[in-house]
Amino acid sequence: MKKEDILRYIAFPLGWIYVLAIIIRNLLFDAGIIHSEKPQTPTIVVGNLTAGGTGKTPHTEYLLRLLSDKFNIAELSRGHKRKSKGYYEANTTSSAYDLGDEALQIHKKFPNVYVAVDKDRLNAIKMLKANHPDIDAIVLDDAFQHRYVKAGISILLCDYNRPYYSDYVLPYGYSRELRKGAERADIIIVSKCPENLTAEEQNKYISKLKPTAKQKVFFTYLRYGTPYKLSDGSLTDLNNKAILATTAIARPEPLVKQLKTQAKSVKLMQFADHHFFTSADYSRIEEELNTIEGDKLIIVTEKDAAKIRNSEFLPASLEPYICVQPIEIGFLYGQEQFNKTIYDYVERN
Repeated sequence: MKKEDILRYIAFPLGWIYVLAIIIRNLLFDAGIIHSEKPQTPTIVVGNLTAGGTGKTPHTEYLLRLLSDKFNIAELSRGHKRKSKGYYEANTTSSAYDLGDEALQIHKKFPNVYVAVDKDRLNAIKMLKANHPDIDAIVLDDAFQHRYVKAGISILLCDYNRPYYSDYVLPYGYSRELRKGAERADIIIVSKCPENLTAEEQNKYISKLKPTAKQKVFFTYLRYGTPYKLSDGSLTDLNNKAILATTAIARPEPLVKQLKTQAKSVKLMQFADHHFFTSADYSRIEEELNTIEGDKLIIVTEKDAAKIRNSEFLPASLEPYICVQPIEIGFLYGQEQFNKTIYDYVERN
């Protein structure tokens, strides 16, 4: 038995204390004893029950692409592992230390979107509207459990490979709350699906999710773009390459699986989710790279690239090897219906 599994069994009794606290908290919100505020500005929440790794960022990016051509959009998150405090709004000099890696990634990819971070989402929404009265809608990343904001549309993600209906609550399992919490969602998206998932298999999955009558269910998959050089953005072919996949994300397995379909070999060097790379880390990466023979590259995610780019610790000797793997989502079915639901909500409000 693995060490982490032993620790989970030991922690199982503690989970009941956590479960009780979550139940009481949700009952207080449901009864109106703890107040939820519905902002006047249309708000769309993207979140999950599972702690990490369901694909919130690429789904958030999908919403931003969908809406930002027609509307003035803001994106709001907590800003995981950032060094700044309170409300912080992205600007031309912002770094991952100010915003966190995911928010910086969004800021760099969507320069026409207002990006802000704050643990207090209600405060951030008020600040965004005060600073930018032209905002038409706000997308909140990872705020499904932040019930102080009563969103207009709540989108709940469920990892196809780690469904919340068969998970346990922390610390024994990986779920942030009981399965019943899924009933708060307006839309459930099953993420990271196989591209060849049949309609019959989708229906079986839906029956296990047990959505309410008002909930819509969609299935998405990860779509991997062509990697590009960190240094100059030039596209890179992975054929016959030996890859050192260097990640600080929750679940790198799908990325490694994808890289193995293209590259000659793939070796994973994994850091904790949202980890900030230090000088010592880069030395370790360089040592590991030197053990690989042949035509070699370092592949990182866009989230990690946001931290690595312009890093004071990145040695010049490593930069030419680093390539970024872009990731988007695709819908297995119902994309037009999903788009219309989001569009109609924003336009109507």
